[in-house]
Amino acid sequence: MRKAVVVALGMTAVGNVVGGVGGLLAPDVVAQTFYAHDVSGDPLLLRFHMVFWLFVVALGVGYGVAARRTSQGHDEVGLLVAGGLGKIAAAAVWVEMFTHGLATPVVLAAVAFDGTLGVLFLARALTLRR
Repeated sequence: MRKAVVVALGMTAVGNVVGGVGGLLAPDVVAQTFYAHDVSGDPLLLRFHMVFWLFVVALGVGYGVAARRTSQGHDEVGLLVAGGLGKIAAAAVWVEMFTHGLATPVVLAAVAFDGTLGVLFLARALTLRR
């Protein structure tokens, strides 16, 4: 399972950094693609959007560090739990947004990606605590 977690952490690192940088560089494109909503017209909403994507990038860096350390035999239980819960929470919010017409079908790809990785990270964390 360690190899799968290393790969998943690495994929998550790349996905978070690329997605986060995209969200920072093209906020209206990302907002339109995921939520059919502009963010640049509302200064407060734009700031929340930027903080969210900065956090996504920061987590991506953390996932990258965890992937490297896990491949060297140092499992990062705390990051696996935080990442797993965060990814499942994000997936749940996106499902709620989609069911209420606040997100486009594109968001379902992120739900599948983050939900699957969240479950994998929590499963690995549980096996390490035994």
